Amino acid sequence: MDVREITNEIIKSGDLIKSGELLQRFVDECSNEKNKLKCIDLLYKQLGEFALPDYAMDFENKYYACEGANAIIKYLYFGLPRRKNSKESLQAIKEYADTIVARFYKPTSEQLITKNRIGEIIGYLDKEFNFCNKVFPKRKPIFAILDYANTHFNAESLMTFENEGADIYSIHVFLYRTKQDTDSPYKTFPEYVFAHELGHMLQTVKENQKPGTASQILTFIHKNLGLVKLDDMPPEDELEFLADTFSTGMLHQSPFAKYDPFKIIPNNYRDIYKKMITDITNSL
Repeated sequence: MDVREITNEIIKSGDLIKSGELLQRFVDECSNEKNKLKCIDLLYKQLGEFALPDYAMDFENKYYACEGANAIIKYLYFGLPRRKNSKESLQAIKEYADTIVARFYKPTSEQLITKNRIGEIIGYLDKEFNFCNKVFPKRKPIFAILDYANTHFNAESLMTFENEGADIYSIHVFLYRTKQDTDSPYKTFPEYVFAHELGHMLQTVKENQKPGTASQILTFIHKNLGLVKLDDMPPEDELEFLADTFSTGMLHQSPFAKYDPFKIIPNNYRDIYKKMITDITNSL
């Protein structure tokens, strides 16, 4: 197949792993083309033509949830690295394709969240915190449900900016089959994974609005609740801890409280976490 045929097959495949393999072939074939940038532009253009119209034309909803082949095409398009020169672009596309092939696999028994459950959770958060209007003011988020498990993550979030140093423009979440951490005593539910990603969104939007907020919250938790030793925690773990804290606050006293795995946390702490969510969303 030539580059154009491979591009068409990527769009038609409806299989994320196969699409990753086709992207690998695309890089190989494109490397032999005289006008490499033209081939790269074609890939981005055609993926965008299939990934964007239904999302862009959805004026009725505060978020856009999708599954199946629709979720796959959006993952492929939004996950593609930014275009640079032909050499750097092909290298970045190859790394992206290699990651897809290496990390994704068809699941056996792992749970997967549904569009209906996403709607229920967002509906509750909107009623309780006016969440969508506060956290997604510029463009609605995409919540893409992919029927695959990932060796590294149960979900991933993607944030885009209008330009360097600008405010967050859009936020999208890709949700996978929920694996259990064999080293953890806690059972992980898809509903909690979704709330955890929303926690990341909330902390990032607030940090973007007022840098230093995350450190202030961690210091408050350390001094008043004694739950975290800041000197012992790497920066990446701080972000995960905050997302856990926010997700616990979101789920507290909600119809989804049973999906919070951290049963050991006392209710008076959960009350504080929920008030944090209220205070942060009110400040946005």
